Amino acid sequence: MRGKSGYLHTGHWMKDLVTGQVRSGVAGAEIEFANVSDSEIVAYVASGEPLSVAGGFTHEGKSAAFINRMTGDSPAVGGISLALLRKFALDMSIEWTQLWDL
Repeated sequence: MRGKSGYLHTGHWMKDLVTGQVRSGVAGAEIEFANVSDSEIVAYVASGEPLSVAGGFTHEGKSAAFINRMTGDSPAVGGISLALLRKFALDMSIEWTQLWDL
C-alpha cells in the first residue's frame, strides 16, 4: 500500500436484549499511505507491530506517521464506529446518553 490509498470496512451489529430489535451496518474510512522507504518498512516489520494488528498497521502506533490522511469514519479504523452505534441506538429509541452509566 506504499504511496497508495485503500478503504477499510468494519462491520457492526447491535441487538436490544429487551425488545429483540437488531441493527447492522458497515462503517469505514479511506486511508492514504505515505511513500515510505524500504528501510522504514523493514524496521516496522522488525518491530513486530504489524504482526499483531488487523491490516498490519495502526493509526495510533508506530505506523501512524506512515498515514498521510484518513477520510470518513476514522474511529472505524480502530474497530468501532461510535457514530454508527449511536444511530443504531436512536433507531431503537435509546438515547446515547442512556448508555453512559451501564
